[in-house]
Amino acid sequence: IGKCAAEKSIDSEYNAITHQIEYDKKYNKITGGVFECFFIIFNHIFQNDPEVGLKFCSATTSNNDFGVDAAGVNANGISCAVQMKFRSNIKDLITYEDICKTYTSGQIDFNIDTDKDNSIWVFTTGTVNYIAKNRFQKRLKIIDRRLIGTKINNNDSFWEDAWRLVNNLEEMK
Repeated sequence: IGKCAAEKSIDSEYNAITHQIEYDKKYNKITGGVFECFFIIFNHIFQNDPEVGLKFCSATTSNNDFGVDAAGVNANGISCAVQMKFRSNIKDLITYEDICKTYTSGQIDFNIDTDKDNSIWVFTTGTVNYIAKNRFQKRLKIIDRRLIGTKINNNDSFWEDAWRLVNNLEEMK
């Protein structure tokens, strides 16, 4: 027995939604990866800026993503766990659970005292939700799209240095 028109319509809609979800997952994975590369360039250029820079910063190499994408030392000499979160929609919040993963992984996997002030850094184009901000308070350092923008918008020197870094990487291949 064949499917009626309504069942065919539902199947078609389901397949379209499933395809869009898979596309979105791939898109977010790619843009998230590019955003992590952007952070490495951004931090390399601004590593001496006490507001946004980390010394001795390196990306983590673990295949498991437990919430820490990089680690470094801030201007006060405090080791920091870094979480990078790309959000194309700023209303798609970075959650309390996301920050809990960074807090815990920083301690367990990287021996970072994430109870210290400014020891959990979130580099993001999104917004950290109120609960996470309220619970983690001074432990949390948020470098959001607004702050990133103040450093790079109309900053020809940044973009020239970024271009030079990317070209140097290409030449090292």
